[in-house]
Amino acid sequence: MVGLFNNGEPLLGALVALPLIFALLSLGIPTGTDSGRKILVGFHGLATLVIFGLSLLLLRDYQAQGPEYQFVEKASWIPSLGVQWYLGL
Repeated sequence: MVGLFNNGEPLLGALVALPLIFALLSLGIPTGTDSGRKILVGFHGLATLVIFGLSLLLLRDYQAQGPEYQFVEKASWIPSLGVQWYLGL
């Protein structure tokens, strides 16, 4: 099985990258006021729900008895050095 819903979407890559993306986006939220802090808390709650939802999709499609890796993502990252992104469960 490759990706989400067998269509090759990079679900594992999203689960790796989204926490960093949400963290970087949260740096732009001003927290000098109470309303800013409330917005930040709400943003982090939303980020948590999005990541949790994606992990539930992964769990739903995971086949525990599968003989091989699942949700495999493989891409050439730095071809001149032979470095690849290779991720799977």
